[in-house]
Amino acid sequence: MDRKKHILVLATGKNVAPAPVETAIMMSPYVSAAVLIGDGRKYVTCLLSPALAELRSVAEKLNLPPDQPEAWVAHPAIRSLVAKEVEQRIRGFAPFEQPKRALLLADEWSVEAGELTPSLKVRNKVILNKYRRQIDAMYEGVDFIPLQSDVSHADAPASSDSASPMNSSGPTGPVAEVNQNSASRASVRNPHIGRYLAVCLLAILAGGGLAALGSPKLPKQLDILGMVKGIRDNNQKISHENGQIVSSLEHIDQLANSTTTMAAQLQSLSNEVVNDKSMLGNLKHLSQQEVNLSQQFLTLAHQLNRDMSSLAQSSADQSIGIGSMNAAASGISSTLGQVVDVNRQTSADLQTADGKTRIIADEMP
Repeated sequence: MDRKKHILVLATGKNVAPAPVETAIMMSPYVSAAVLIGDGRKYVTCLLSPALAELRSVAEKLNLPPDQPEAWVAHPAIRSLVAKEVEQRIRGFAPFEQPKRALLLADEWSVEAGELTPSLKVRNKVILNKYRRQIDAMYEGVDFIPLQSDVSHADAPASSDSASPMNSSGPTGPVAEVNQNSASRASVRNPHIGRYLAVCLLAILAGGGLAALGSPKLPKQLDILGMVKGIRDNNQKISHENGQIVSSLEHIDQLANSTTTMAAQLQSLSNEVVNDKSMLGNLKHLSQQEVNLSQQFLTLAHQLNRDMSSLAQSSADQSIGIGSMNAAASGISSTLGQVVDVNRQTSADLQTADGKTRIIADEMP
């Protein structure tokens, strides 16, 4: 289901919006991500992805192996520290919204492993499928970190030494002090609850007796029904405010998605503007080349015009020369005709002279 629309419906009928609680838990410097669980369950629990960079400094102070997160999250002091951090940050929520158990994982969720989206949001389905066995074991009481009033749940097995390393005997020094503080908080909580229930029971019985006697209205301190009604009204107000927070988160998420979409569109427009600018530069370069070519064509046209004029002038001069040559040829032809006539006349005269010479030769003795 989409995380924006995800609401946990407990087996008790209560509706829990996980996003505000998860956000509050992630305010701890030791938690990088959190996922609330409880759909169809009697109470809420949570998965915690550690902030390994912050836990590393704690592990160094505890002399734990530097590159073994599995050993870190199993150490009682670190589990107690994380439990305290979570408890402090969920105090402002309604009791049914507060997780009663936590599972501190050794892996810090990442985008590369497919556990987070590119915008660093938890992929809820992936996480629930990946850690399904650990979640079932947590509800069965096999391994978990108890939070708040975990012992008040009759359906939840009591935490044993193997289930909660915080309750086991540990080393002395700072670690023992942390565990002792955690144990003292748990031991103080139960007597107060018992006293409170006893006072409530006595007040109810006293209120019933006074009502039967027709006595005046109970004092405000003993008006348990009024107190219960006030608590119910406060819970309704808290639920309403949580609903408003969920709506605000959904709106913020929508704005974030819109911002991402707008950023992608702006980037696309920027790329198109860059491409258009490059194309305009190319067009400008081509236009300059076209202008240069036009100038070259104009120069060639002028040169061709001059050449054509020279050719026309040469053709005119050639026509005059040809006319003169034709006239000279006509004169030569006429002269040749005269020479031919003279040659013919000369040949006739030579033949006549030759005949006369022969006659004279014959007449001589």
